[in-house]
Amino acid sequence: MANNYRERNGHQIELRAGETCNELLIDGTPLDYGQGVDGRYFLHKYAYVYSDNLMELAEQFVDHEIRADEIRARSKRRNGEDE
Repeated sequence: MANNYRERNGHQIELRAGETCNELLIDGTPLDYGQGVDGRYFLHKYAYVYSDNLMELAEQFVDHEIRADEIRARSKRRNGEDE
């Protein structure tokens, strides 16, 4: 497998091919992932979603993290906390 690179909502997603295993990075930070018995991938931080395509799964994770950050910020504003 060759290295694969994508950008999603301002974040860099890269899948680096290694001799024994591949490395998934988002914004240069490694992200742990696994493969279920059915062959689908999952991310340890986002383990309730599975996909046949690791890059698409990473894109979903980026979208999820953006939404989660927006919700956290909105909650802090409602509670009168500083960001």
